Amino acid sequence: FKNDVYKSKNLLEDLIGSELNGYRAPDFSITKDSLWALDILIELIKIISSVAIFFVWVVRYENIRKEFDDYNLPTWLRDLTGILKLSFAWMLHSSDPRIVVAGSFGITLLMLAAVVTHVRLKSTFRRYIASVTMLLLSITILYFSVA
Repeated sequence: FKNDVYKSKNLLEDLIGSELNGYRAPDFSITKDSLWALDILIELIKIISSVAIFFVWVVRYENIRKEFDDYNLPTWLRDLTGILKLSFAWMLHSSDPRIVVAGSFGITLLMLAAVVTHVRLKSTFRRYIASVTMLLLSITILYFSVA
């Protein structure tokens, strides 16, 4: 499955001459006979989540500093949040399912706190849509890690 998806994606990229940002298989659905694909999809969600957290908290750290400053949140809270998010993101890739559950639960709690904070501070949805998205991704990882 995974190799077929990569082959199809590469073929399409060669045909159109540019990189695809997304891909939808034309005749594939998750059914009782294809539940095996969920494991692959959850692994991809873990990678996407970890890369996003790393990007936001390392590469674009100045934006985080500005956002915490704009909301008058203390620097210790910003630093603690960053350390926890990066640690939890790393935990998603453990071979021990209990550590994966702990990491996804931790990210879920932090993202829930971020969304609640944005709502309480009356942020525009555009400012916290990424937090909602990450919350949904972490809940998905948690659900499938516990199930």
